[in-house]
Amino acid sequence: MGKKSLTNDILNKIEVYVDAMHYLSNCGSPFDESKFKKLDRMLEKADVAFGPAKRAEMMADTKKILPIKTVDGFRDGRESLRLNLMNGLTQGFEAFNKVLMKTSPDQSTAKKALKIINKYK
Repeated sequence: MGKKSLTNDILNKIEVYVDAMHYLSNCGSPFDESKFKKLDRMLEKADVAFGPAKRAEMMADTKKILPIKTVDGFRDGRESLRLNLMNGLTQGFEAFNKVLMKTSPDQSTAKKALKIINKYK
């Protein structure tokens, strides 16, 4: 894989992660199977989808999580899953940004990354 294709792959992953984070921030509660499936379709574009079996397992696990009292009321296991997915995507996004700046620290790459990030401002 050449430098240009590596840069394009990382930019693609950053774009998918930004889109997925935006979706999770705005999809509303409760986070259910249909929302998780839509998220997974988005993640397929970066080859990081969970797939039906893992999604089903993760959704089943949400039933084992006790509700947590928050200032807004209660957060159940499905909401905890949504927040955990958001956290994982955020960490991945930050890691890809660091790699991108190390492998392709030029202005045109920075502009492409900023364009992706600014899409949801």
